[in-house]
Formats: sequence, C-alpha cells, structure tokens
Amino acid sequence: MSGDGADVRHQIGGAIKAAAADKFPGVELAKLKMPIETAGAVTARDLQRTDGQWTRAKGMDTFCPVGNPVDAASLDPATLSLKTRVNGQERQRGRADEMAFPPQRIVSFVSHMMTLEEGDLVLTGTPDGIGPLSPGDTVTVRLSCGSSVTSPVEEGDAIAPGGPGGTSGPPPG
Repeated sequence: MSGDGADVRHQIGGAIKAAAADKFPGVELAKLKMPIETAGAVTARDLQRTDGQWTRAKGMDTFCPVGNPVDAASLDPATLSLKTRVNGQERQRGRADEMAFPPQRIVSFVSHMMTLEEGDLVLTGTPDGIGPLSPGDTVTVRLSCGSSVTSPVEEGDAIAPGGPGGTSGPPPG
C-alpha cells in the first residue's frame, strides 16, 4: 500500500483465468468455459495522479489478491454477481449482465492485442462503489459462483511521487 496521505481505493472485479489460445472470437469464448475467480484490483490514486500513468499505482505487491478458481463448465458468465464488503459493510454489488461489455467480449478483445497463456488473468471490471481504504480495513469480495477473497489492508512504506527520494519522473536508467 502507498504510504501516509495516500488515496488508496478498492476496485474489485471478476477475473477469468485464460486457457492457452491464440485469439478468441467472442462466440467461441463461451464454449471454452475458463475458470472464474475474484480479484481485487487496488489503485493508489495519489500515485496515479502524480505519475501520469498506472504502473506503480496498480503494481504494488499486494494490490491484486486473487480468490479461489471455480470451474465454469456449468456457469453462464452473464449470470454472475459480485459483492464487496469493507469491514463488513457492503460497498459494491453488481451483476455481469449490467457490465458495459460482457466478460466474453473483454477476453476476446484482450486476446487480439496479446497472447493469453494458460493461467493468465483478465480482470473484467468493477461495479459502482469504488472507495477509499485505510490501514486496518478488511476487504472481502465474493462472486455468486463461490469464488471469494479476503484481504487485510496494511500500512506500507511511504512512496514519494516519482519514487523514493521524491524525484519526479522515472528513475535514471
């Protein structure tokens, strides 16, 4: 987690674990029945604003906890629902059929930009309700298919804009 004064927000969504394949046409993707699992995408908004890109803001070691995989052979991804609780209080609730793009279309789109290898995760988005997290919080995310993940929020080392020492821009290379 980013340090003191950080604006750290949860952005939890479903994830689809890819099978090795070249490109997935959207229609065929539904037939692959890849495992589905929860994933918690955390963003340090302070770093996102100061860096002008998202590598550090989304790339900290603890910023993407992943839940247990669920066999999707009998699931229709469009019927999945997701709930996020922070300290037991519901913050997010959404259904896949409310998404701007269906999960199959998202994975198809990604697979045309890059090769998906077996085990790759494709995070498919988050419902309304993203919000701040603080040290001591506990975040629990559950998908209706049975996948869930619970993560404590812990204080981390302060990270100045631009890296340790507060310099702006990437470290000298």
